[in-house]
Amino acid sequence: MPASMAASTPLGEVPTGLADRTGSITVGKAADLILIQIDDANMLPTNDIAASIVGAGHSGNVDTVLVAGVRRKYQVQLVGVDVDALREKARTSRTRLFAQPVADS
Repeated sequence: MPASMAASTPLGEVPTGLADRTGSITVGKAADLILIQIDDANMLPTNDIAASIVGAGHSGNVDTVLVAGVRRKYQVQLVGVDVDALREKARTSRTRLFAQPVADS
């Protein structure tokens, strides 16, 4: 396992008692993975990958997300999410919230 990958899973499963089910990319174990584009301009130079991710990374650098082996984001696009419907739901909620009178303090 590359050092950058090992650093991102620092034995968190041991104290939780989940070592038999998580903590490594192994057949039969549960895994959530995030693939980050480290060659984007905001991530350069990537001589320290963890520092680049923490210091300069943002959601736009996330290329792929797998949750329990299921793609949730792929090639920077959400999978299985109707973004237009989500936007409309947010707009409707905002309109309803701002239409309510503000309580006096």
